Amino acid sequence: MSEKPIATQERSTQEQLQAELIDGFSKDDDEFEEWKTHFIETRLATLETDSRTQEFDVFTGSTDQFFSPTAEVKPLFSGRGFLMDDDSIYHGLIDTLREFYLGNEQFRDLAGFRQLSIYGVQFGLQRYFGNTKPSVGDQASREERLWKSGVLSSDDSPASDARSIAENKSEAMCAERAAVSHNMLKFLGWGSTYYTGKLSIDETDADLHAFVIYKKPNGEQNIYDSMNPEIIVNPEGKVVSVKPSIYPGGNEILSGNPVVARHPKYELKDGEYTETSSQVYRYFNNPLIAMRA
Repeated sequence: MSEKPIATQERSTQEQLQAELIDGFSKDDDEFEEWKTHFIETRLATLETDSRTQEFDVFTGSTDQFFSPTAEVKPLFSGRGFLMDDDSIYHGLIDTLREFYLGNEQFRDLAGFRQLSIYGVQFGLQRYFGNTKPSVGDQASREERLWKSGVLSSDDSPASDARSIAENKSEAMCAERAAVSHNMLKFLGWGSTYYTGKLSIDETDADLHAFVIYKKPNGEQNIYDSMNPEIIVNPEGKVVSVKPSIYPGGNEILSGNPVVARHPKYELKDGEYTETSSQVYRYFNNPLIAMRA
């Protein structure tokens, strides 16, 4: 099957943004901060002219629109959601991209800059939330709050008030991380879809799971699971870094078909990566989308 070329307008947007970012990265620190603020304000103003302003929940299923600061994103089908209303997301993203760009020459050409974008999103995400994953205690707190909000209509503030994404930092799970990574990719000019489907790990039952599907330069779609990066440990078993979890098969999910992926874990020793184990990740489409249609 022949590859579909990415839309010319989309490609030109990516290339234009890349050129602007590269120019900004070369500025000295004080000038860079002023440039960064102007770049973010201008880019957000452009995105928000065609952004999603309606509420999103699992019945909505997916969207390829940028989440506006007023669009409530609900991890469940009811209860209290969150708003993508914190511009520091994009400040941290650009800071991360600049650090990677200045520190590694492999990111300087177009293909390298695309790779930089994905790594920048993953590490910018962790920079924003302050962790790779929440602690067991924070995760339990979030689940209890969502249950109270969605089922018992009781929460730590009026149920009608959506939380700021900034309130969900330490306990952020897949919905928050996928929403932030989706907006980051849109910010960088990528074709991206925020998707609520299901995930099964090894033999576990499939649970609701939010992830991103983004468009490659040839038009094919990749699954990007920002909640579950590939872990890299040292010989003592301590996590030293991560890699973005990217899998082919986004087209399959969007067409209603499941995707099976292998999720590896690595050890870093003497500068070399060795795969030490892997898990089977099964991604499923959202059947509610077909029901709604």
